[in-house]
Amino acid sequence: RLGALQMHAGIVIAVTGFVSISMVILLIMLYQSFYGLVYYRISLINAVFMLGLTAGSVVAVRMSMLRTWKSFAVFIISAGCVLIFTVTRLEGIFWFSLFLFAAAAGTVFPSLFLRLSDQSAHITASNIDAMDYLGSIAGALFTSMLLIPRLGIRGVLMVFAGITLLAMIYILLHSIRRST
Repeated sequence: RLGALQMHAGIVIAVTGFVSISMVILLIMLYQSFYGLVYYRISLINAVFMLGLTAGSVVAVRMSMLRTWKSFAVFIISAGCVLIFTVTRLEGIFWFSLFLFAAAAGTVFPSLFLRLSDQSAHITASNIDAMDYLGSIAGALFTSMLLIPRLGIRGVLMVFAGITLLAMIYILLHSIRRST
């Protein structure tokens, strides 16, 4: 049976997985719409996302980062950058947004793992990983099949910002309750 801390970590990582895969799908669709070259750029998009995840992970480990709400604040900032990209269509903003978002996402897993380090490493990693996958599956399905067709790009960005803001509030409330 999982403890409360594991459950909270699972919720946080599931939201991260949901928003992360959704943002990548959204960015791929935007790139295709604006430039029509997604087939030639898909591996570069994936590589930049993976590079951002790696950079975020390194930062989180080196700084012993335990405050995941900061990652969610960067999610909101990067969603704002994507919104700017939809208006300006400057390709540099696209790549910056993708990397920034991925770097923020990359901080969450190691931060949660560090926070739960007093528990079994195998169980902790497995639970966090599983919840990340569940969030990603839900994000991929809901974004491509429901959110984008019904709300459009800007509407989806607003939904992401709302989900992220709710997650930040959840994290902050849980942190306050734990410290009192």
